[in-house]
Amino acid sequence: MRFAGIVAVVFVTAFVVVSWVARGMPTGIRNSAAKPAVERTALEGRRVDATFRQGSELSPAPGPPTSPSDNDAKRQKIRLDVLQAANASEVAPCSAAIKAELVAALINYAAAYKQKLDCTSMMFCSEQKLKEAADTFSTPLDKRIREQVVKANELGGISLDDFSMAHRVPVGMMLGQYLQPNPEFCSLSADLQKEVRRRRAQN
Repeated sequence: MRFAGIVAVVFVTAFVVVSWVARGMPTGIRNSAAKPAVERTALEGRRVDATFRQGSELSPAPGPPTSPSDNDAKRQKIRLDVLQAANASEVAPCSAAIKAELVAALINYAAAYKQKLDCTSMMFCSEQKLKEAADTFSTPLDKRIREQVVKANELGGISLDDFSMAHRVPVGMMLGQYLQPNPEFCSLSADLQKEVRRRRAQN
């Protein structure tokens, strides 16, 4: 009997373990809050990015600005500040002062997006709020900003590491995929930098 009991316990234990693995090894709701900030940023960023792409795919080709966001003077000034800083960064990507200006401008840009989103946490933000915020920040000027940030980062640029932890998550949610710097450029000699720019202009 004792042997049969032991066999039964082993069988039940094995069944429970297999079932747990089959369900993807869930560990309860509390563990989701313990994910590293970087992982949460990546997850939230992909969700925001998907919403931006969906809006772009469903929208017709952009014509003259008609979005209500274009009439918001505060957001428009923030957009222009980011575009100006990104343009300056492309001209002088190795300048610490210009880099600091771009970082500050992007912090304000992400803060404006977060304010429009009006969610305490991205993980619990409704699809409707995500879409409304994505539409607000999908104007022709917003698209120019993203394109210019990419161009600036081809010659040096910035990454999420240039932001403090307090700002890394909101900036990463909105622009993380565009912040792919080329740190090797600033380590080149002045002559090689000119050659890189010359070849880049020809492409």
